[in-house]
Amino acid sequence: MPVHRRFTASGFIYASSRALTYIITSFGIVYLTETFGHWGLLFITVPLCTAYLLSINYFEKLENQKHHQVHTPHPFSAKPDEIKLAG
Repeated sequence: MPVHRRFTASGFIYASSRALTYIITSFGIVYLTETFGHWGLLFITVPLCTAYLLSINYFEKLENQKHHQVHTPHPFSAKPDEIKLAG
């Protein structure tokens, strides 16, 4: 797939997903607030906040594991002064 066509397709998919998300959210909020009042916004905000906090904790855990691992050198790596030439 040519590069220009690939970037055009990915840009169009991203833009259409943003537009669709905007439309669904705006109409969904109207009906939720009409039915449940201001408490209807909690149906959207609580899952979003929960997912955000879980993802932040997950990535912090991965980052901490990365920093706590002991760095082991590659078995075939050698310093230039350790290399012995034949002869």
